[in-house]
Amino acid sequence: MKRIALRMLALALALALTAGLSVTAFADPGFAPGQSYVRDDSQEKVFAVAVKSGADESPEALRDRLLEAGYDAYVYDNNGAVGVLCGKYRDVADARAAKDAMSEALEDLSVVTARAWLPAEAVDAFEAGPQEASAFEEKAAEAGTAETPADDAPKSPAADAPAATPKPRKASSWQDTEGSSVYAVSLSASKDLAYAEGIVARMQEKGFDAYILENGSGYQVLSGKFHDICDALRYRDCIWSNTDRTDTYIATVTVPEDEIAAFTEIYERDGLPGKIKADLEKPTGAFYRETKGDTLAFTVQFSAGTSFSGAERNRDNMSAAGYPAFVYECSRIYEVMTGAFYNREDAEALCEQLHANTAESDAYVTRAWLPSGMVK
Repeated sequence: MKRIALRMLALALALALTAGLSVTAFADPGFAPGQSYVRDDSQEKVFAVAVKSGADESPEALRDRLLEAGYDAYVYDNNGAVGVLCGKYRDVADARAAKDAMSEALEDLSVVTARAWLPAEAVDAFEAGPQEASAFEEKAAEAGTAETPADDAPKSPAADAPAATPKPRKASSWQDTEGSSVYAVSLSASKDLAYAEGIVARMQEKGFDAYILENGSGYQVLSGKFHDICDALRYRDCIWSNTDRTDTYIATVTVPEDEIAAFTEIYERDGLPGKIKADLEKPTGAFYRETKGDTLAFTVQFSAGTSFSGAERNRDNMSAAGYPAFVYECSRIYEVMTGAFYNREDAEALCEQLHANTAESDAYVTRAWLPSGMVK
């Protein structure tokens, strides 16, 4: 529930910013608005939104323009490649939601998700949300920094803005729900309810379950309600094969118990809708569990974490680089691996190749239970 609440907060914040709210400063003690950061691998590895301008505009000028528009923008030096990032997200789903919202508002700029190595204090402060300039000054004074927002800096309208009129609850939408946590396929995140409802209607016409989760001022469109992540993955494969919604990921959401029971009954009765194409646009089916394999093989692991969507992204990036990878779940940790060998020497040779030809300098040889058909 805490993770879902943080995700809702991050999405609501991103959508609020795109609506034109000016945020004077984030609760970032010791870090001034627009603070520049240099990559430091000893710091926390998080997700952000990278913004690029097609015009001849310096990173500092672009950062200042985004700050004036109300975004948490900062200059980031990634081993000499200097760019502008917005936000500091621990979960890739939050960054993707922010990216989608920013893409709608910043049509003249290129907006993509990225990775950044930042001080944990800065990430914690961003998750805490925006605050008034006076509160920032107090924290800055406590931290011993002389940098404070200028006197003529735009004030946050939060205190003066009238209370928002609550939107009526729709039958297909839940907010602050009491229920069970399930896996679902996230299809879209938008601040436009009509747009979200249009996706739901098109998905239902094709025979897929679809519903809206209201996150503050935004709407997330999801499909499926599964207790088993493998079922959610198979459902996503069908979505990729039978619709145009190929930019999807697995999310964890809380849904009312009766809705889960109703979907489970239909799913168990009718099975998967449509067909799964033999050749999908994205790598798929590359997910294994420790208890599902029958051969203990040597593999090369290059990342691990608690976010399945983050593991999927790492898997797809490595596969696109020419090293077919897969996600392996072990004690609720999602490990991303490549290769499956009977002999350790073969795995070590692949590991050395990764060290020499990719940025995965931390890759190492390990073992995993896998289907015998994929072991060489």
